[in-house]
Amino acid sequence: MSSFFTFAANGKAQVLTDGAWLHPDGRLLAVDKKVFAFPNHPVAIVGRGTSATEVAEIIAHLVELSRTKANWSVERMLDGVRMLFVLLSDRGEFKADFLIAAWTPKGGPQHFYVPCCGEREGFPLFELTQIEPGLQMSSPAILPEELAHLGITAEDVAEPDFLERHGAEIMRAMRSKRDRIPGSDVDMFLVGGRCDLTTVSATGVSTKTLCTFDDVVGELIDPAVRATLCS
Repeated sequence: MSSFFTFAANGKAQVLTDGAWLHPDGRLLAVDKKVFAFPNHPVAIVGRGTSATEVAEIIAHLVELSRTKANWSVERMLDGVRMLFVLLSDRGEFKADFLIAAWTPKGGPQHFYVPCCGEREGFPLFELTQIEPGLQMSSPAILPEELAHLGITAEDVAEPDFLERHGAEIMRAMRSKRDRIPGSDVDMFLVGGRCDLTTVSATGVSTKTLCTFDDVVGELIDPAVRATLCS
């Protein structure tokens, strides 16, 4: 399960993710990374769903494809990702969705969203739909007024280190909201463990931890009680 916030600018695609791996009832099972880099292509993938095993198998397959097809261009690799999801559609809907960040020589920084269940306006099932440049997509959804206290200006957003400076606070705002993972009908606090920033550019994929949360494994996430521990 993941919460994410996307941003593409300054020649790089960036994704904020938390680190909470949850039981379906919302209890924290572990804290670990949720973004997986393709070893031979400037591509990273995040998956969410009620079946962590199923999500992990799909991601592992794509990472292995990148490993074995090092001679493929990134465009061809993305075509391989598209084909996998077309094949997965034959099994019917399952409770997961995926976010892909990539950099290509022609398109520069890009994000793609792939839902495998339910309806999300503008995003057909099992298709890599590109998120328009300049559109930030988050889950839980964040409204501009919920970030007003940060005093973020247009000049701030244009700075190359925008998410390095403001990412932890954006994730804290997301942490305060309840949401549902794909396939679930229960609202719960999903954001926990830590806040990671993944950057995809022409040089590859890198991830850094911006802050941590002192959530307790085995317990429900409670943002009103647990603090943010920023480095």
